[in-house]
Amino acid sequence: MGNVHLTLELLESVFGEERSPRELIPVVLAHLFDLCPHCERTFDEWRKSIPVAMTLSYGEIASNALDKANTLLDRIREEEERARVYLEDLLTMAPEERVSFIEAVPEEAKGLALAHGLIEAARGAMPGRPHDSLALAQLARTVLQHADLSPFTAELYARAVAYVGNARRVLGNLPEAAEDMAHARFILRQEGGGDRLTRSELDNLEGMVRLHQRNYPEAERLLKRAILGFRFAGAEREAVRSRLNLGFVYQQNGNLKACLETQRGVVEALSRSDEPLLQYLARHNLALFLCDARQYVEAARLLEFNKKLAGAPSDNLTQLRVLWLEGTIAYGIGSLESAESHLSTARYGFEKLELAFDAALVSLELACVYLTQNRPGEVQRLAGDLVSTFEGQERRSEALAAVLLFRAAAELERVTVDFIKDLTVYLRQAALDPSFKFGVRRESVN
Repeated sequence: MGNVHLTLELLESVFGEERSPRELIPVVLAHLFDLCPHCERTFDEWRKSIPVAMTLSYGEIASNALDKANTLLDRIREEEERARVYLEDLLTMAPEERVSFIEAVPEEAKGLALAHGLIEAARGAMPGRPHDSLALAQLARTVLQHADLSPFTAELYARAVAYVGNARRVLGNLPEAAEDMAHARFILRQEGGGDRLTRSELDNLEGMVRLHQRNYPEAERLLKRAILGFRFAGAEREAVRSRLNLGFVYQQNGNLKACLETQRGVVEALSRSDEPLLQYLARHNLALFLCDARQYVEAARLLEFNKKLAGAPSDNLTQLRVLWLEGTIAYGIGSLESAESHLSTARYGFEKLELAFDAALVSLELACVYLTQNRPGEVQRLAGDLVSTFEGQERRSEALAAVLLFRAAAELERVTVDFIKDLTVYLRQAALDPSFKFGVRRESVN
């Protein structure tokens, strides 16, 4: 909470002890030592309003406030340790058991530390576990409903709401995701807009919602603002994550040149860092975008580099995405047998995880392999499987209509590589916005 300012209410609480003392520390650390002009003006206003003469200077009051804050650090550490224990228990439980557990937690434990831990857990569950992320963010909101009202409570509540929206975005519920982002912004406006880090975090999350809505100009604007905000706050790691997201905006709107330039810049910026996970993600994404540009040899080199990178993620979903990319590269360089093996394995894995759009996109690449090998019967089988994947899913009715056309063309043996490419572009965007119709132009929908 690095951009929190003094308020008249907080100054009064320093002397009257009417509010939780933990709220004092971020203010002291963030601004009092820097003699922030805003805080100094607030202090002068408060000093004029009190009925007795105030002889202490701004610097002296800051020093006294810090002395007082330091005496409370043990209490804060106790609260954080208590929250950590409860959080560990919560994360081992089934989602349906967590709400009743929270209700049984003592009121004094339902504080900001526990809510913050739940929000971070919700963030960490993405993108691989969106259902769990949604449940954790909703639980953070529940905890905050028990916390004392304060600017910090409101800030955390806004973050919790934003992460609810982020999970809904990944799950394909864009209308509610957009409503959540608007709600989070409203909460922050009531508290002066929130601190710089929180504003940038919301810019990043909302930028991804706008990307899914195909509102590319707004997505680009929000993500660029997030990058600047994170950098000004000294959060370079988060700025890099927003730059990674910006690359996908350029990919989706067809600006491949900007996409590659952005991603190469991220890779270069991380080349000497101690962030192995971010290095891995940046190189993987660049390899993905290079395949769009048909630069398969360079993409293959990046994947080989990633395999040697210490600290690379080893979860099942990541490995499936690597298999998929290896299959794409193999097809691009003409190694059809290897492409079929990698893509078939990836397709099976995505189907097992019930990731319909990923499975469909891999299937389309596999169909290109079969077309090249003159195996129309295999293309027909894939087309039938795609229809089964989207049947009975109300949110994916537009995708179903598109793959029905694919099946009809396959049955007539009229499928072409160009048709598959068009369908691939469509399904990439339908994965972001399930309401998107096949045949609609790719440009921004504002």
